[in-house]
Amino acid sequence: LALAEKHFNLRNSISDKKKDLEAKANEFRIIEKRMLTRFKDRNPTPLNNLDFLLQKSYKDLIDLGNTIEEEQQNLTDISHRLSIATKLILLLLEKRFALPHEIFEEIKGYITSDVGVDDVEIGWEEITYHNLSYLSRFISSRGEVGDYRPSNLQKLDDFDKLKDAIKKILDKLAKYGHNIVLPS
Repeated sequence: LALAEKHFNLRNSISDKKKDLEAKANEFRIIEKRMLTRFKDRNPTPLNNLDFLLQKSYKDLIDLGNTIEEEQQNLTDISHRLSIATKLILLLLEKRFALPHEIFEEIKGYITSDVGVDDVEIGWEEITYHNLSYLSRFISSRGEVGDYRPSNLQKLDDFDKLKDAIKKILDKLAKYGHNIVLPS
């Protein structure tokens, strides 16, 4: 879970930094426009440190861009590690709970080891949480779906929700074992 939490935090950090980058780029454009306006005047007024502000804004843009690039590389590394760890955990689940091959293959569909390396809004954590929540409700109802309709995927705001969903599934696997009823 530590890898998953790192992945989640890195995705959120990159998303926040991209918003900051957008704000800094907007600031840079505003300063640039003010300077251009002053240079276009026939009798230009003093720059009043606008050149300094432009240089600082430019440096901040470059630094933030480099930070994002570095974090994206870290995200790629963590994504690969998380993918491998998820595959290993799935194999351990199969052996620990003596799951038949068909049930194991179905569970693999809910807990995917395909961890994307993009810092998209909806990532591995959201998909896994959504899948596990559905699976948990289905198992609890012992196969009767009733009027439960899966909700739309939404950005996960708290990693603890995913931890709880994983814990619930593990508890249900321990309780029902190979007699577990899964959606078809």
